[in-house]
Parts: sequence; structure tokens; C-alpha cells
Amino acid sequence: MDTIADYFSKDKEIALLQKKLNDKILINEHLKIENNNLKDRNLALSKRNKALCDEKNRTIASRDKLTIKHKRTVLVVSELYTEGLLSLTIKQIAERLFTSFDNVNVAVSAIRRGKSEKLQVNC
Repeated sequence: MDTIADYFSKDKEIALLQKKLNDKILINEHLKIENNNLKDRNLALSKRNKALCDEKNRTIASRDKLTIKHKRTVLVVSELYTEGLLSLTIKQIAERLFTSFDNVNVAVSAIRRGKSEKLQVNC
């Protein structure tokens, strides 16, 4: 037969086990919250990564357009020089090309590059 001391001893064991269980439940809840936070952070990082990839692709496309525009300018400048329009100033040529550039200064610099590269262009 159990004595009162045995009863209290078992009661103490049960209380200790209950405390351990409560601690594990608290740890589990904390881990669930941390897991949700990590999922949210992962989602945010995925969105940021996609935005950076989109920006990179736009930059590459923009660079490719500028390269094409530059090559076209080199060809036009070479054609102007081969057609005997050597007497035109760079500023006059730039004004003729103004429609394909944002401003005349951009066209002037492209023409200067074109003059230096005209020997590389096959007309």
C-alpha cells in the first residue's frame, strides 16, 4: 500500500513531467514562429531576387540597344565619309543623325567613335 510520502513523490514526478512537457510545448511554439518568420524572409528574398533579375535583364537589353545604335552610327558615319561628305563638320553630321539620339552631344560622341572605327566597318 502506498504511503503519503509515495503519493507526494509520485505527485512530484507528475509535476516534473508536466513541467518538461510544457517546456517542450513552448519550445515547439517558438520553433513554429521562427519557421514562419524564415518562410516570410525567404519569400521576401525571392521577390527581391526576381526584381534584381528583371532589372539585370532590362540593363542587358538596354545595353544591347545602345550597341546596335552605336553600330548603326558607325555605318552611317562611314557611309557619309565614303559618299564624299567629308566637308561636313561633326556637328553638322550629328544634326543629321539627331533623330536617332537623345541630343546632339550624344550623336557627336558616337560620330567621333565612328570616325575612329570607320576602318573596321565593311561598306
